Amino acid sequence: EEVKEAEEERECNFLDPAVVVFTGLSLTEVVDYRGPHGVRLVHNGVFDKAGVWLGQLSIGDATDGAVWNMGYAFDDFLKTGSHSMQINLPSLPPTATDVFFVISTPMFHDIGVYKDIRVAFRDANNPSHEVLS
Repeated sequence: EEVKEAEEERECNFLDPAVVVFTGLSLTEVVDYRGPHGVRLVHNGVFDKAGVWLGQLSIGDATDGAVWNMGYAFDDFLKTGSHSMQINLPSLPPTATDVFFVISTPMFHDIGVYKDIRVAFRDANNPSHEVLS
C-alpha cells in the first residue's frame, strides 16, 4: 500500500515588478525583488557601454543605489498582494536616459487572468500622496 504525503498545493500566481534602466540604447540595470542585476563587461579598465551585459553579480549597481525593492506581502487565502519598488530619480546616474516599470508573471502567459491590477506612483517623502495611479 502506497502512503502519500499530504501536500497543500500552493498556487504560485503572483506578479513580479521590475525597474529597467537604459543609457541610450544600452541596458544599464535591471532591479527586481532580488536586487540589482546589471553589470557591464569592462575590458582593460575601460567601460564599454555597448559591451556584454553579465547579469547579476555580487558587485555593482549601475543605478548607484537609486532603485531598490521595498518588499512585498501576499495573502494566499484572499488571493491578494502588494509589491513596492522605490526609485530616487535625482540619484540616478546622469547618463540614465530611460526608466521602465514592467510587470511579469512567472506562471501564466496572459496577464489578463489577474483581476483588479492597480499600479500607484507615490511620493516617497509622503507615501499617502499618490502622484499617479
